[in-house]
Amino acid sequence: MNSEGGKVWAEVINDGYREKEGGTTHARIGFGLSGLTERVTTYRGHIEAGPLFGEGHPGYRLRMELPSRSNGMVERKLER
Repeated sequence: MNSEGGKVWAEVINDGYREKEGGTTHARIGFGLSGLTERVTTYRGHIEAGPLFGEGHPGYRLRMELPSRSNGMVERKLER
């Protein structure tokens, strides 16, 4: 996470490479990017998500930005 110009932002990059581990991978049930997008836009933020291409294997990038100064809306929602 970083803070700059009145905004807080985070970026996650998955390079698409995964070492084989013992066992199987189980899918998680949830709302994924649509749920995250809903939450970020509720707080007047911005989200970008999409594929990365390069170095022989595909990856994925997720970046979200939120205002670091609130107008009171954030505090009220968090008090629930």
